[in-house]
This record gives sequence, structure tokens and C-alpha cells, in this order.
Amino acid sequence: MTEGENPDANRSPNVPPDVLEVVAKLMRPEYLGEGGLLVGRPQISAIFKGRRFVAVGSRIYHDLPPEVTFHEFIVMFLKDILGREWGLAERSKPLEDRHPILQWLSALAERQKAPPTAIHGAVREVEHTGSTLALLALAYDVYSIYHCAELPESLIKRLKQPAQFQGAKYEIAVAGLFARAGFTISWIDDSSRKRPEFLATHKTTGERLLVEAKSRHRPGVLTRPGPVDVGEMKADLGRLLKAALEKERDGLAYAIYLDANLPMTERDDPRTRAWVKDVEKMLDAFQEGTPTRPDPFTAITVTNFSWHYVGNTPEPGKSESLLILPRYPEAPLKDPRTIELIFEAANQYGAVPPEFPKD
Repeated sequence: MTEGENPDANRSPNVPPDVLEVVAKLMRPEYLGEGGLLVGRPQISAIFKGRRFVAVGSRIYHDLPPEVTFHEFIVMFLKDILGREWGLAERSKPLEDRHPILQWLSALAERQKAPPTAIHGAVREVEHTGSTLALLALAYDVYSIYHCAELPESLIKRLKQPAQFQGAKYEIAVAGLFARAGFTISWIDDSSRKRPEFLATHKTTGERLLVEAKSRHRPGVLTRPGPVDVGEMKADLGRLLKAALEKERDGLAYAIYLDANLPMTERDDPRTRAWVKDVEKMLDAFQEGTPTRPDPFTAITVTNFSWHYVGNTPEPGKSESLLILPRYPEAPLKDPRTIELIFEAANQYGAVPPEFPKD
């Protein structure tokens, strides 16, 4: 714009505000929803002849109650993906022996019996607990991936196996972040090489990143054997970072995700959290890159997606994440929007839309 130019000179003076709102919505990228929420792809839902229709990728659900909420739908979708036989087999076990997903489903069923905090027509609103939010976050990740990309059957199989549940859950969580941030996902299935989990390509910026996801196991947490000892826990992610740095990158930008899997903290300032200080010490142990010997990673995101620690306690808290950008990355990103979307997706983790768009 040249000096003295009127920014409104080319705007039609008689355009109603509601029309301008529609135009702004049409110009918004499809992965950006209302209020800045990253959605990957808008929900596809409509009511026809008194029943709700929902499309998820290539799947169509055509006979749902019109009052079904989005929360209820994604939980149903998760159960559909996991399979009825597997769910029935797990439900036949004592509650304490069931897979974590079935324990969370039981917690959700109990929570739905609680007195509502608000009622909107046929929809009852109740407070989240750690278990219900852990379930909804996983269900939303699975929905997001199927709605925007593909999810390998091998990863679903790992999700159902207690010994592999935590690692599979975190890989799905990270893929869900990228799907909602507007990336297409190409899963890497090459056992002959040490490669990351998937290749992500952004629909707007066109940038490509290899992505690796690793979650820290803790005794007594998420199916791991042994007693839980919260008092002795530290981030202790050095081994996972070292393993991630050994992956073959083929000259592409490389994003590493590490989940601390620690009880969530209540401090608003991330710099005061104990696990953040542990991460800073870990990074100090790695030699910083230089112009002649750059860092092999483009970004490291440390997350703490750990509502499972608080179980059925209400008000489970917010997810936690920390972005680390090297000064001299080996494969830098060219468009700043890419890294902004990546970090914003992590910050929004756990923000699951409760309802479908108004018909």
C-alpha cells in the first residue's frame, strides 16, 4: 500500500456485515475453524429426514440421532475403529484389568450420570475429569487423522496391545496435531532403515517435515508394571532425544516430539515448571549447532499430555508444551507460518469441539 492510500477505498460501501462475515469465512483456510481453532478439515454433518448424517474421510454414518453431540460421536467412532469384538472381550474383564481405553469409557459412563453443570435443550453438560479428557483427546486424534489422512492398521493394532499402547497413543496424538494444523500425512513403513514415523506436507506453505514421536515410560503408568512414584519423577528425556537424532532424515526438515508423561503442574509460567528445567539441562548436555555444523533437527516439541494421572478428578488442567528451535538448523523452514501452526496445534491439544456446527 502506498503512502496516503485509503485501505477501504476498494471496499463496497453498502456490503452488510453478515455478508462480509461470510466472505471472510470463505477466504479462511479449511484447517482453521471458528475462533482460531485448528480443525484440519471442517466437520461434515447434516440432518436429513430427522436423522443426522456424518462423513469422516470416506466413511459415512447415516442414521444417528439428531441430538447426538460431537463428543458422543467421536467416542462412538473410536469404538468403531477399535472393533466391537475387542471391546466386548475387554469389558468381560474386571475393571482394573481392562485396557486403559475401556477404563476411560467406564469413567465416562459414570461421569454422564453426574448432575449437569448446564442443560442446552437435549444436551447435558458435565465437568471433565482426567479420564474423560484423556479419552476425548484420543478419540479426537483418531477422528482427525481419518478425516484428513489415513491411519495404518498396524498402529491401531498397537493401540489395542497394552504393552504398546503408550507409544502408539502418542504417535497418533502427534499425527492428530499435524492433521489439524493443515498437513497431509504420509506414514513411513520401511523396516530396512531407521526412519521417523511420517512425512508431513502443509497444504498452504508446501513445506515438508519428517516427524518423530517418542513418549517417556514410567513405572505404574499407562500399563507399565511397577509402583507409581510421583515424588522421584524427572523429565529424563535424554535417551529418547538421542534415539530420535539417530533417525535418517534424507536432508528434510525434521520435527521431534517428546512426551514427558509427568503429572501436570498448576503453574501458569512454563519456565517455573520442574520438567522445563530438566529439559533445559538435557539440551545443555548436547553440543549446540554452529554455521559449519548445524543441528540435525528443525524443531523439538516437548509435551506433557498426561490427564491420565488425575483419573476421575474434575478440572484436570491444560496440556503443556514447549517448543525448542535451534539457531542453526540443518534443514530450516522457509515459511514462518509452518512453525506457528505446529506450535499452536500443540497448545490447543485437548480442545475438542463439543458439538456439531449448527444446521
